Amino acid sequence: MTMNLARLGLERARRVIRPWMAIDEVESDPQPEVDDERLERMYRDLNRDA
Repeated sequence: MTMNLARLGLERARRVIRPWMAIDEVESDPQPEVDDERLERMYRDLNRDA
């Protein structure tokens, strides 16, 4: 049961993060500048799914 909940949580996180990662790959900057607003939105989306 606990393992299934952990897997579900990971899958939810991956769905939220995947679009953000695709944008970063296109930029292909080895040390990208951190966009604070974008980071906040990502964490807000993760917390909403929790």
